[in-house]
Amino acid sequence: MSVREAPSRVRREEPPPHDLQAEESLLGAMLLSADAVASALELCGPGDFYKPGHGHVFAAIRALHGAGSPVDPVTVADQLRRDGLLEDIGGPSTLITMQAATPATSNARHYARIVADNAMLRRLAAAGTEIADLSFRGMDASEALAAAESRLQEVLGSSPRRRRRVGMPGGAFILDGPADVAALWGQDDEVLWASGEAMWVVGPTGVGKTTLAQQLTMGCIGLRHEVLGIPVASVAERVLYVAADRPAQARRSMRRMVDEQDREILDERLCVWSGPPPVDVLSDSGTLLRFARDHGADHLVLDSAKDIAAGLSDDMVGSKLNIAIQTALAAGVEVLVLHHQRKEQRGGGKPKALSDVYGSTWLVNGAGSVVLLWGEPGDAYVELSHLKQPAGVVGPLQVVHDHLTGTSTVEARPTAYSVLTASPRGISAPGLAMILSDSQERAAVARARRALEALVKQGKAHKEAGRRGGDGGADAALYFPVTRRSEGS
Repeated sequence: MSVREAPSRVRREEPPPHDLQAEESLLGAMLLSADAVASALELCGPGDFYKPGHGHVFAAIRALHGAGSPVDPVTVADQLRRDGLLEDIGGPSTLITMQAATPATSNARHYARIVADNAMLRRLAAAGTEIADLSFRGMDASEALAAAESRLQEVLGSSPRRRRRVGMPGGAFILDGPADVAALWGQDDEVLWASGEAMWVVGPTGVGKTTLAQQLTMGCIGLRHEVLGIPVASVAERVLYVAADRPAQARRSMRRMVDEQDREILDERLCVWSGPPPVDVLSDSGTLLRFARDHGADHLVLDSAKDIAAGLSDDMVGSKLNIAIQTALAAGVEVLVLHHQRKEQRGGGKPKALSDVYGSTWLVNGAGSVVLLWGEPGDAYVELSHLKQPAGVVGPLQVVHDHLTGTSTVEARPTAYSVLTASPRGISAPGLAMILSDSQERAAVARARRALEALVKQGKAHKEAGRRGGDGGADAALYFPVTRRSEGS
């Protein structure tokens, strides 16, 4: 065949990639849940829908959400009516049908990804046809190559992974979110890992940082309900565990925690990257987020920081890693990082402050919680302390590692509630501080007072003003178990 004998250009007759059920399920979820709206807006646009009417519904929801207005079939129908598009989608009943037929609002991100991926495939198909046509226009090769590259850049620019995020109305940001700390690991005022805030677990080698992180990972995917007796929220769509540091040991450690009956959940909700990530997470602020998204993950465990980025003592490196983590958090990816303390701290006593964590101050300044594990390598007993808290202070706790099962527990110790119930004559904040931490320093008393006030809010304690010749100040107040109050009434 000569150069001029070009083959005929085949035009596929089957419809381009699409999934109408995913489109309808996504829109139905958006009509039911504000969280679903947020997930969809992050990944999709009106032009990503194969059916034009579905794109109209999406655009109406986006307009209402952007204005801080409620989203439901009535408000969306009104918006479409004002836009002159209500009849084009089939009338108000179409919206009600979408809402009723939605399988699960918690799957909105999954539906959105299907819609976005199909839209990208359609754009690639269209671009491929146009690029193929360039070969038959008699263009110079370099000119055709430039045109082809420009067309591909247009497709890349339309990717949801590169789409600009739209700011949220101030009222929605401030007033519509939860008033309390949303805990991924914790409860009430004792939160170790808060949603939307990175948690760093630091400590020397061999004290169980990886064991703790893996137990939290199993909790996030639903294979454990608590770690150290503290509840873990099983809210992960998928966890990406980056076993960058000694992946073979990480595999053996995880193997202790599961068995064959867990395979289906492990395959569906956990993805493990063995070795350092294949991308430079410092190259731009969105690289870490894209790495997580490419694996369908909304939870990211980095084991450990030193294997993710080199030169952590450099403020520029620390700042870039912090920004990469904050970008992932802002997009809804929860982050857990393992790290270590300064080397000179070893043998010099337990770290007591964030300044004892190795590297640039920007690393832990951006963290919501910093947890310290301290002990000798291989010890069954280590101490957990809270160096930075999103809410109340947790610990210190005496943690016992069962190296056979990969399970960690807390050795029994007094709690604010157990002390309260054992104090029928009442307990003061300084008294509780002395029992819990063997100290009446200001910080210890303040922690004790917060714990007692939390029990009051929960209806477990009753507070009475001090009796030391006047009100005696906050430290003179006494707290009683609620049983005392009920018996006296």
